Amino acid sequence: MTRRLGRITDLQNLTDLALRAAQADLAALKAKEADLRQNLIALSGQKTRDPRPLHDPALVAGADLRWQRWVDQRRAAINAELAQVMALIDNSQRRLRGLFGRDQAARALADQVRKDRMRLMRRATDYES
Repeated sequence: MTRRLGRITDLQNLTDLALRAAQADLAALKAKEADLRQNLIALSGQKTRDPRPLHDPALVAGADLRWQRWVDQRRAAINAELAQVMALIDNSQRRLRGLFGRDQAARALADQVRKDRMRLMRRATDYES
């Protein structure tokens, strides 16, 4: 019974470790998502909102249009990366749900083995008296 409890405890430790690793992976992906969203917010502030006068040097040189094109291209690249991160988050959450279930099952199994062991020990002491 002691050997069985030791193996069940090892299983519980493994499932707990896998669960914690998956939680850390998900947290890193969520941080990446937050960073990308913050970059998008910062880029949206880069768009010129006020109308420029026709004699504005940046407008005359075409720099303003090139800047806006760069902002649009950068936004598209960030949105593409954000879509990839969101897909990774979805996969990570599915994996985490499975690992959580395994961890809960290992905990329940360990609890049941401990209860059975305690019951057998009580029965043995009651039998001897």
